[in-house]
Amino acid sequence: MTKSNERFDYIIAGGGTAGCVLAAKLSADPSVTVLLLEAGKSDSHPLIHIPAGFAKLTAGPFQWGYVSQPQKHAMDRRIPLAQGRVLGGGGSINAQVYTRGARDDYDRWVSKYGCNGWDSETMLRYFKMAEDNERLSGEYHSHGGPLGVSDLANPHELTKAFVQSGQEMGLPYNSDFNGESQFGVGYYQTTTRNGKGCSAAVGYLHPVLNRKNLVVKTQVNVSRIIIENKIAVGVSVMNGKSILNFTATREVIVAAGAFGSPKLMQLSGIGDPVDLQKAGVEIECELKGVGKNLQDHCDLDIIYSI
Repeated sequence: MTKSNERFDYIIAGGGTAGCVLAAKLSADPSVTVLLLEAGKSDSHPLIHIPAGFAKLTAGPFQWGYVSQPQKHAMDRRIPLAQGRVLGGGGSINAQVYTRGARDDYDRWVSKYGCNGWDSETMLRYFKMAEDNERLSGEYHSHGGPLGVSDLANPHELTKAFVQSGQEMGLPYNSDFNGESQFGVGYYQTTTRNGKGCSAAVGYLHPVLNRKNLVVKTQVNVSRIIIENKIAVGVSVMNGKSILNFTATREVIVAAGAFGSPKLMQLSGIGDPVDLQKAGVEIECELKGVGKNLQDHCDLDIIYSI
């Protein structure tokens, strides 16, 4: 059973980091209406806001439970791939390490792949706009932005010993891995503020939830983008046995993460025709790159006990 539902100027599918930022930015214009849809729950659980709580969240109900295919070079093990399923997305369940990435990578996106506007200098301006750094400023940092960035309040004695050992081996001490260079040994800064985690939900979304032109719905699974004449005009949402359709008068924004975004596009008929035909999905738009060449970082945690 399909029911028509409300109309919004913008519909954002996915309430993770990108979705929260976009919802806050777009709804700053009171003349437009914004709908943010998140498949997971709200971020009200206390462990989400305790920095050390992430250790109990990456294998719990606030993530999708994805695992890799058996890995040939890892004794055919299936590697867990944590993807946030909660308001704030991965930023609500991760270890809050504040690392922007290597500047050469951004510049390579432009020089090799033609991704204009993603060069390191352009991205630095946006990083600084977002940042509320408790210590650093100047060329590479700023303060007063929505995203809290702090030093470690009380580094563990073993952490201090590790950093000292690195220096004794000849590595330079680096007090800022988001500055001139990432080379060296030192302490990370974290996306925290006043001893609590600062996800995009905390920094961007919560301060504006009282806006009348912004509607946030959690535990809502977007099943399909509605496409008419090659244009995305809304989304379909599963609500028990019913399907609710929300109409977008301006844009549908897919912000469902590295796995969820291509999945939603493919379910909507956007992707490689060969893949869509195998899955029995009607082709709406041929886009062969969807669902391919995905990358994600994997952690290697080394735990030693005596």
